Amino acid sequence: MPYSKARPSIHTNEKSALPIIHIHGRLDEMAPASNIDCSRNHINSKFLKMVDIEDTNHFISWTDYELVIRELLLLLESEEVMKVR
Repeated sequence: MPYSKARPSIHTNEKSALPIIHIHGRLDEMAPASNIDCSRNHINSKFLKMVDIEDTNHFISWTDYELVIRELLLLLESEEVMKVR
């Protein structure tokens, strides 16, 4: 089921939002590409980083683990996360 149908709208504001990384593989047959649009439409772009990987599937944390680790480390070092700590 697409994320857009399974989850209610996500609303972010200055007080409660944390940065979000949406990593999506274009070869993913389990999570549709429309999830990208859902994230863009429902998450404040100030808090959203999109990572679209051309040649990978749903199992990104296994097939592209170095990219996932790099993105998570960048997120943890970001100014937005530092404000919350």
